[in-house]
Amino acid sequence: MPTDLADLAVHTWVKDSFQPYLGRKYTWILDQLRPLIRNAIAHLDPTGVSLVADRFEDVDRCERALPVVKYLARDMLRNELAMDSDTACLKVG
Repeated sequence: MPTDLADLAVHTWVKDSFQPYLGRKYTWILDQLRPLIRNAIAHLDPTGVSLVADRFEDVDRCERALPVVKYLARDMLRNELAMDSDTACLKVG
């Protein structure tokens, strides 16, 4: 993740969501967000604290995490596609 908010190509209104993750590795960020996104929402983990859609705090936490997850996914896909195209060029050439 970039170390400066100015280096992020995201909307201004979501930049605050990135503040805790600046300068961190993607694996660290994903480890921090996994309980929030995967366990608490997708699986309603009964061993953990489940989020409630009617609570503003829970909705706010999820809304702040989504732009970060979207950024990571797009960047990882962009890198993967670039690697695939480099490999394809090597095979053809």
